[in-house]
Amino acid sequence: MLTTALLAALYFGGNLAQAQRYRQAHWEQRPLHKSGLSRHLHRLKDVLDELFVTFGHLLKEQNAAARYVLDSFPVTVCHNTWIPRYKLLTGKAYHGHCASKRCWFYSVKVQVLATADGLPVAYHLHPGSEADLTGLRQLDPDLPEGSVLYTDAGYTDYAHEEICEEATGSEQHTARRTNSKRPHEPLPRTYGAGSLAPASRSGHSALRIDLRCRAPPSGDA
Repeated sequence: MLTTALLAALYFGGNLAQAQRYRQAHWEQRPLHKSGLSRHLHRLKDVLDELFVTFGHLLKEQNAAARYVLDSFPVTVCHNTWIPRYKLLTGKAYHGHCASKRCWFYSVKVQVLATADGLPVAYHLHPGSEADLTGLRQLDPDLPEGSVLYTDAGYTDYAHEEICEEATGSEQHTARRTNSKRPHEPLPRTYGAGSLAPASRSGHSALRIDLRCRAPPSGDA
């Protein structure tokens, strides 16, 4: 069950049906109906959350560079024209705007905290209309002392940055807009699966994590 979910996330863009067909064709696994597969995965939600938290703490301990990046992305559940008919989510709280994509969406935002190499260590879901700064406060990164967190201009809050530094011993380096009252040097650039990009004129420096679908493993893997 978990293998199918991991295959879908890594190689098939989250499509469980394609991952299951691949397992059936290459590993001769007995297929489950799509609805049954989804129900089984929902029952494993607590297990998956606990595993993610455990591995997240381990990755933090192994991250000698102590550099982290935080960014968000929307997960659209339906087209805007279908919002009045959609029943799983209701209310204006889920109608948000994505500045980087210049579009409106109806769903939730996912806040992802990752290492500078692009390895996620924490995440948080919140309604799409809420600001990124609200998501940061709800996420509570819990970074080791001496860590540095890089964010874009959407997370600007001078008071929160000062409290975070005093309480946890970690720093938050936020990309500033040109009219910022506290400007600083642009973010450093690193190379790899995840990268830290210098701030643009609008201050929207973003974490770039390589989530492109890779070739699935062979049948004898």
